[in-house]
This record gives sequence, structure tokens and C-alpha cells, in this order.
Amino acid sequence: MTPTTYRFGRFHLQPQTRQLLVDGQPARLGARAFDLLLALVERRERMVPRGELFQLVWPGRVVEDQNLKVQVVALRKLLGEAIIQTVPGRGYRFAAEVDDGGTTTIAPPPAPTPPPSAAAPTNLGAALGTLFGREGDLAALHGLLAGERLVTLCGAGGIGKTRLARRVARERFDHHPDGVWLVELAPLADGALVAATTARALGFAPTAERSSAEGLARSLAAFRLLIVLDNCEHLIDAAAALAEALLAHAPQVKLLATSQVALHLPGEQVYRLGALALPAPGDGADSAAVDLFVSRVRAADARFALTSAHHDAVVDICRHLDGLPLALELAAARVPTLGVQGVRERLGERLRLLTGGARGAPSRQQTLRDALQWSHALLGPDEQAVLRRLGVFAGSFGLGAAQQVCADAQIDAWAVLDHLAALVDKSLVLTEPGEPPRYRLLESTRALALEELQRCGELGLCRKAHAHATAGLMHQAYETQPKMAGLAWIAQWLCETDNLREAMAWSLGAQGDMRVAAELFSSAGAFWHLSGWIGEGVAHYRALQPRIDPAWPAELRARIALAVARLSAFYGIDPGEGARAAREAVGLLRESGNPQRLYTALYFLIPLAERVSSFDEIEPALAEMRALERPDWPPALRLQGRWAQARQLPRQGRSLEYRDAFVREVQLCSAMGDDRSAWLAAHSVALAELQLGRPNDAVQVLAGVAAQIRSRGMQRQFVYQIAMLATARIVAGDAQAAGADLHEAVALLRGEGALWWLGDSLGRVAARRGDFDAAARLQGWAMARTAERGDRRGPVMQAESERLAAELAPRLDAERLRTLQAEGALLDDAAVAALALGAAPMEPPSRRVP
Repeated sequence: MTPTTYRFGRFHLQPQTRQLLVDGQPARLGARAFDLLLALVERRERMVPRGELFQLVWPGRVVEDQNLKVQVVALRKLLGEAIIQTVPGRGYRFAAEVDDGGTTTIAPPPAPTPPPSAAAPTNLGAALGTLFGREGDLAALHGLLAGERLVTLCGAGGIGKTRLARRVARERFDHHPDGVWLVELAPLADGALVAATTARALGFAPTAERSSAEGLARSLAAFRLLIVLDNCEHLIDAAAALAEALLAHAPQVKLLATSQVALHLPGEQVYRLGALALPAPGDGADSAAVDLFVSRVRAADARFALTSAHHDAVVDICRHLDGLPLALELAAARVPTLGVQGVRERLGERLRLLTGGARGAPSRQQTLRDALQWSHALLGPDEQAVLRRLGVFAGSFGLGAAQQVCADAQIDAWAVLDHLAALVDKSLVLTEPGEPPRYRLLESTRALALEELQRCGELGLCRKAHAHATAGLMHQAYETQPKMAGLAWIAQWLCETDNLREAMAWSLGAQGDMRVAAELFSSAGAFWHLSGWIGEGVAHYRALQPRIDPAWPAELRARIALAVARLSAFYGIDPGEGARAAREAVGLLRESGNPQRLYTALYFLIPLAERVSSFDEIEPALAEMRALERPDWPPALRLQGRWAQARQLPRQGRSLEYRDAFVREVQLCSAMGDDRSAWLAAHSVALAELQLGRPNDAVQVLAGVAAQIRSRGMQRQFVYQIAMLATARIVAGDAQAAGADLHEAVALLRGEGALWWLGDSLGRVAARRGDFDAAARLQGWAMARTAERGDRRGPVMQAESERLAAELAPRLDAERLRTLQAEGALLDDAAVAALALGAAPMEPPSRRVP
């Protein structure tokens, strides 16, 4: 009978409910990871071959070995490295003991032991300085060494493997009576010398017997030792042979190896060391990476203190260097000469900047370039080719795109897959868990890859291939967008943000390709909008606009026009220009026979026509949408028809019906799991409440929406809902409560160049605090921005304008009011923000930059 729950340590695995509880709380675990864990637990009495796991977890499908590895990594991060053991070349084994008591027999990490006495048998030398941010890694390695004989600490060059291994070794003297010994392999160039070098490190006189791996191992049969084999990667076969011999013939010897690549021996436990933790958004400078950087700067200049003046620059340096300890130490050494800001500004030339390592550091770590070249030199020619070509990717990338960019006549797509797996194994490419998995280079590795591309004359070709690959991905995104709820769609494609930016920059550049730029921009219209990067999309359009070729296919020109209309509908482009683009898209799509895209183009035309007072276009567009719509279309698409129709109700004096219609839409969208549409529908409900004179009800609706938006960290994507909440609070007469919302909205809207959207609400804030001169200036600014955009105020903002005018009329004479309004028309966004938020002196404003 199958148990209802499997218990091991803090974990309860429940097959019937498909849940994993950690300390009684459900863990976030993907479906594939759950299936894999269940398969291993149910077969815990034996090693489960990879082929069997593929059939259990991905039945009837052909999948790559990397998919399995990614799921194992995800489980180890949750459960701990020791619970799932790798049997190299064969499969995996569940190593925890499952019983009714819920206990596990994996050895717990022992408490660190005191430093050894002067007589302790070791060659480790003096203790090193503070180890930043490695407490969890230390505990994990102690736990592994307590129960395993061979542990390999893997990671990229400069990640801190040697320092961590030395610390672990120093804390384990009490467990190894015959000593803890460090064997430094980095200086060796000949694998034949590994055994003899190890013998000398252990203090043995050189003999012919001890110059062979097996001979040395047999001579250590009675010893209780911990041997640290440091920097195995360049002599991996010889290091593996020695380790294998020691495991076979020296039963009381334990091994801790450091390497960029695993030894791939039976019984080996691999522990992958990541970079130091970086500050989380909003956490200030609280992180191990920042602590290390500041510590090293202070070592070079005792006067240095981390202050608000250079706080952001320090965090930025740590982020750009990916928390890589070697890079952080080298950067810190430059601060006394260049200053923090000077280092930050020169990170684009990091391979030249980051030189001058510590006097006692190995030669391969005297500069960042030396460390990277050491790793690069260990690769075969084809692996080097794949690594350098991956340098054109920004951020993370998928397997398909990597194959498209890296393959050539000599290296086919399957070979790229093999080489990519090898680069992951050698710690030069990182994997990001997911389904499917994604990959990325550390920024420093990427810098070397781009240099190598330039040296080999492949940079232009690879940038072109990258742009084409990204255009293909964006077209896939364009095709799937109407079929998916907005948040689910953007969650799938947001990972391509950096690659899209990189591809757009190349294709719009001097060596680029305008047709590729057009493909990218036109397919990414929904991406710019749904990701919240509307201003960025507009900037790309402005660069592309003068170079649009009328000879391009009608389908491409229709996509460009539809993208422009979408950006305009969400306030990125003036409504007059947006309406013209929407009309162009409608005309081209009628000819192409794409009813769903035509339906969407009409949906965007309607509000744009209303904003430019072209009301005679609205009813024909609605009628055409009704004629086009089919019941088998995706729900996310058919929603457009209902919303376009309902939004005409306020213009007909039917605000209550408008409210009720969108209350139903909130319920419908919530039931479908379409949170984005539910939030937008709630925004319309709040607009109706304001039009009905019920601002407190509007605040209640929007406050609930804003709480959900903030809980997901999506304020940038939904800034207009935050801004409308501030406006509703102002209308309700609670300017004080509006303060936090207003500050947030002003900052976000300024970043998108859309501060004008708040209009006269900003003036009303100034009026509420009794600053009527500032209110009049802000009124003049709002009037000027509305006029220059050719826009038409909606009912809520028109009512705000009228309220502000009514507040100013009895307090300022007509001439004074006109003077202040004229001054306000010249304000730039920075001055407006300061004036609205009460942070600016009441002096004549700076002139607005045209």
C-alpha cells in the first residue's frame, strides 16, 4: 500500500495532494521537480538510472539530459545538497532515510572546531581573514565531509573556492588525527607529478613508490587524513586518478577537491559554489558582496566609510561584477586611486581596470584577465568557439537561441548542446532553474568572450545571428500574446528583456540591419507595453521611424503600425499620431485577411479616436469588431470587444451601467485567473465611482488593486493604477493619505516621461497645502502639456481641472493667474515634481527644455 506521506527530517512528501511540506508549510515546487523527488523517494533503496528517471518524469517524451540536471539542482537547493546523491555517468540516489519518525540519517553539520594548536599536523599556514557570506556553504561542506569521502567544491575562477576549502579544512582538525593537508596543484603543468607533489605536501620523503597514485594510496592505508586537492581543473585526469586510488586503498583518508570541473568519480559529492549574495531591491547595501568590497577598500584606505554619497555606486559595482569575490577585491584596490564613482564609470573596461591583485595571490589571480584566461585555456577549440559566441547574449538565454548563434559548418546544433553542457560542467556557464532551463555568463566571463569574438573576427557575424535569433523569439511572443492572460504571457517572455535591448541596439546601429530592427520592434509592441517599458519602446520607434521602407511587406508594416497604436493607447505616443497608426494598421490588416489582428487594431483605434475627438469613427469600428468576433476565439481576445463597447457608456451619460459592466468584468477575469485584466477592469470601476461622485468607493477599489500590485512588485507595469489611487484620494479630500501614492507615482511616471498624466491633480495637492502660486503654475503646466499632445481630458481629469480652477479663482486675480500659468508652462518634469511634492522654492521656475 502506498504511504499517504513520506517523512524525512523537516520534510513531508504527500503523493496524493502532490505537495511537499517544509516544517508544515507547502514548498514552491514545480511539477517536474515533484515527480522527480517522488520517483527517487519511492526507489530510495537503490540508485535510479537516468533513463528510468526520464521515463518516470517525462513519459513518452525525448528530453535532454540537462533538463534532469536542472530539476536535481532545484531539489538540492530546497532539500540540501546531501539528500540527492549523484552516481556519475549513471543516475541518482535518494540518500535520506525515510521512516515513520520523520528522522534522517544524513550526518548533521558538526560545530566548527577551534583553531589547531601549534603542534597540529598541517601545512595550511596561518588562518586567513574574514570569510564573507559563506556561513551556509561552510555548514553544507561540513555536513558532506562528515558522511562522504570525496567532496568536490566546484565553481568559476575567482569565486572563492580555495579560501572556503582552507577554512573548512582548518575547522576539521579534531576529525582527522593524522592531519589536514593542502596540495596546491596550480603550479604544476604535468599530471605525472601530482602523486609526488601530494607526497611532498604530506611530508613524505620522495620514493619511486610514492610517485604513483596507487603507490601513494597504499602507503596511506593506515592514516586518518583530510587532503585538500586545490585547483584540479587543468590536471583533471591525474587528480581523478589519485582520488580514485585513495578511495580504493586508503579507507580512512578523506578528500576535499577544488576545481572548475567535477572529477566524475563514483561516490563523488559535488558542491557548486555560487557568487556572493547581492543586495535585494530595497535592501540598501546589506549583502555579503558589499561587505567584502567595503572591507577590501578599508584595507587599502582606513579612512573609507560607506556613506549615502556613494552607497548606490558601491551597490552598482557589486551588481555589475556579479558578486564575484576576485573581481570585487580587484575593484576595491582601485578605489583609493579612482574613487568609488571612478571605478563604477570604468566597469565597461573591467579587464583593463581590474589588475593588481594581492601580493600573495597566485599569478593566475593577479588580474581578472589572468583568472579568466586560465579557465579559457583549459577548453578545447570548439568549446572556446561556443563560449566566445555566447558572449553576444545579454542576461540569460535559452538553448535554441544558443544553438542558432553558435552553430556553424564545423559545429552543428547537437555539438553546441554538448559543448554548452561541458561549459556548465566547467563552471563557465551558469544554469538558471526553470522549464525549460536557461543559461547565462557572468559579466566578467562575457567581457572576455566579446574580446575573443573581436580578436577572431566573428563579432559582427555573431551579433547579426543574435539579432535574428531574438527576432524569431519575439515573433513567437507576438503570435502567442492574444491567446494568453497578460501576466502569464509577460512572465514567459520577460527573461528576454536584455537580449531584446541588445538586438535592438545592434540592428539600429551603424553596422545593423533596419529590416531586423523593424521585425524586432513590430513583434515587441505588446512586450514594451505589458512589461512596463513603454518609454523604451517609444525610443526604439523614434530611431526606426525615419528609416521605415514603404516597400516592406504589408504584414510587417501592419505590425509596426499596430505596435505604435498600442504604445499610444497607453500614453507613450501622442494620440493624434497613435490614431493615424491605428488607421494604417486597420487598412493593412483588412487587406491581409487577419481578422484577429484587425480586431485588436480596431480595439486600439476606438480610444485613440475618442482622445482626438474623432467620435464619428467609433461606432463603425465597434460594428466591425462585432462582425469579426467568433465564439471560438481566445477569451483574452474576445474581452476587447466587451470592453470597447462598455467604455462608450459614460459618454452616453450611463456611468452606473458602465460601473456595473466592469464589476462583472472584474469577477469574470478573476475567475479566469487573469489578474492583469481584473486590475484594469477595477480601474474602470473606480473611474465610474468618481464620475458618480463616490470618491471613497473609488479609493476602496483602487487600494485593493494597489495592494495586489505592490505585493507582486509590479508598480512600474501598473503605475497608472497607483496614480489613479492618488488622484482618488485627492478627490476624496484626503491629500495626506495620497502622499505616499503620489510620491511613488510621480517617480515612476517621470521615468516613463508620462508625468503629464497626473495633470491638474498635482495642482490640487499644492492648493490643499495652501500654496496657490504653485497650484497656478502646475495648472499652467498641465494645460500646456495637454495642448501640445493634442489630447482630450477624460471625465475624471476634466473634473479635476474644473475643481482646481474653482479653488484658484477667488484667491488669485486674473492677471496674476495668467502670469503664474505662463511660468508653469515652461516647467520641466523635475521642477514639476519638486513643486507638486512641496520640495521647491516658490521662485520663477527654470525654463523647460524643448
